[in-house]
Amino acid sequence: MLAAGLRSARRRTKLDLPRCNPSQVARSHWGVENRLHWRLDVVMNEDQDRTRLGNGPQNLAVLRHMALNVMQNDTSKGSLRGKFKRAAWNDGYLARLLALF
Repeated sequence: MLAAGLRSARRRTKLDLPRCNPSQVARSHWGVENRLHWRLDVVMNEDQDRTRLGNGPQNLAVLRHMALNVMQNDTSKGSLRGKFKRAAWNDGYLARLLALF
């Protein structure tokens, strides 16, 4: 009886799922993950961070994501790395970015 119930549940699940190629779904998901990781690693050098204790890693990850979002929402020309450098060198530009929060 249990096996019959499992079979019927499995059949219903297959009917409810849209037809799509699982490999395409996985590739699209990993494409998003890889782009985000590339930005965090190359632009912000995230892989070199050695914060390991307490809530430090999670807190810094949130701050990195917030900074990345602000930089992407900035309409001025330039690469992300260039925008980070400009924010470090130019207090007016930094104030403009902080106003985007």
